[in-house]
Amino acid sequence: MSDQKLPKAYAGLLKKVRQAKNEGIKIGEAYWEKLHQELIDIEHLNAEESKVVVESLQRDLQEAKHVLKDIGKAISDWLSFDTAVIEDKFEDWIALVADDTEVDWLLLGKQWNEMDTYHTGDLIGIGVLECTNCGQLLHFHAPGHVPPCPHCHGTEFKRQPQH
Repeated sequence: MSDQKLPKAYAGLLKKVRQAKNEGIKIGEAYWEKLHQELIDIEHLNAEESKVVVESLQRDLQEAKHVLKDIGKAISDWLSFDTAVIEDKFEDWIALVADDTEVDWLLLGKQWNEMDTYHTGDLIGIGVLECTNCGQLLHFHAPGHVPPCPHCHGTEFKRQPQH
């Protein structure tokens, strides 16, 4: 499997969700199931790969919603990135997480505390993760897989704490 296969599918899925939202399509469990099947049929992912992509996007969108709502910080502060990078990469996220009624379906029965830890190999959108072992920060400017910590080879990460 290509290292970029799942990140590419993730980016494409984000675009589809944004387009559906803009077109007024109801985004709920049935819609996510349809996208899951499309990843299998059109993108030629196996069922497990498709599940990883869908659940990773759901987790990242839910986390973005949580951060924006509870912390109330500007997205640039949350990600610690240059504003130009955020405008380019995170416009889709802002549109999806701005209204609670449009994103409540993202959890799909999962609790927030089950989704806030990232592990080596997990798929992630853009953001900053902190190694829970040594505190090393990993910066993601595009969807990709979480690598082991380059400092201590740790495999568990949390989003960077807010300052």
